[in-house]
Amino acid sequence: MTTVRSVGMSFAAPEKTQGVNGGGGSSRRILTVNADFINELRGRQNLPPLPPETLELRPKEIKNLIFAEDDPDQAEITGSLVSYLITELSGREAMVQNLREIGNKPLPTDRFNIILAITQSEIVKVPEFVLSNDIGLTVTDFNMPGLTGEQVATSLRGQNYNGFCIGMTGVSSNIKQFYRANVDLALMKPLSRDFWLNLFKFS
Repeated sequence: MTTVRSVGMSFAAPEKTQGVNGGGGSSRRILTVNADFINELRGRQNLPPLPPETLELRPKEIKNLIFAEDDPDQAEITGSLVSYLITELSGREAMVQNLREIGNKPLPTDRFNIILAITQSEIVKVPEFVLSNDIGLTVTDFNMPGLTGEQVATSLRGQNYNGFCIGMTGVSSNIKQFYRANVDLALMKPLSRDFWLNLFKFS
């Protein structure tokens, strides 16, 4: 089993499973968020771990995620990276789409959907879209046109969103503002490949 190091701590990277006939390919695996990894990073920020009662409310399987980032290059790089990791490690097809491409159509249930909100018109729709769809993980930048990441998180938590919510920022002073909005984790960006690999847990 491969070991990946991120933020000074080692985590085991899941191995690809064999196909049903023992050959290449992967059988479908359940994707969840690694709460131990989140709590380890919170501890490095001198924050308490997420309480058990909070984790009990969080989804046991992540089927879709949204990534709100107004830098199109960073959003597309991250979307491609996450899509690759999920496809390779869970055996489930993952597709990246911009929020404007989805519109009011229901999300496909036969694949993992990674939704990018990049433009102002997309970013302002993030809270409504998340609450109307099965979005188990919301990752948002802080400084964005239309809504800040703090406003996104505040809106979601104020409407009883129980999915995982992670904030990212290029300004360290925004970390406290993210936590006031009840995100599960707030970090300096960019979020590395190792971060995403350690964030996801497959079973």
